[in-house]
Amino acid sequence: MNGVIKRIKDDSEGLQPEKFEGYQILKENEIVFKLIDLENVKTSCVGLSSYTGLVSPAYIIITNGKGDNRFFYYWVMFMYCNEVFNHIGGEWVRSALNVKDVLSLPLLPLVIK
Repeated sequence: MNGVIKRIKDDSEGLQPEKFEGYQILKENEIVFKLIDLENVKTSCVGLSSYTGLVSPAYIIITNGKGDNRFFYYWVMFMYCNEVFNHIGGEWVRSALNVKDVLSLPLLPLVIK
């Protein structure tokens, strides 16, 4: 709920990968989703990035490709706050949504990065 959090590469808090190979570039104004472990509402999240950086390959990045993504972010945040993603993902252990699932939701035209 704190948005996209900027961390320095050498941050010792939390999990850190040995290598950043396979990580994705998240650009300013792009929407990012962490839609894994959906049975636990507190571990899924949605954010709008205010800077450019790297994110895990497990995250989904989308953009409208035309500039300002705030409207799209408000819509997906509404869906997140109402646990829509969590209910779509099912009730099995470690349930998740993928890019195809996200793009099939009733959203205005978004593109996968």
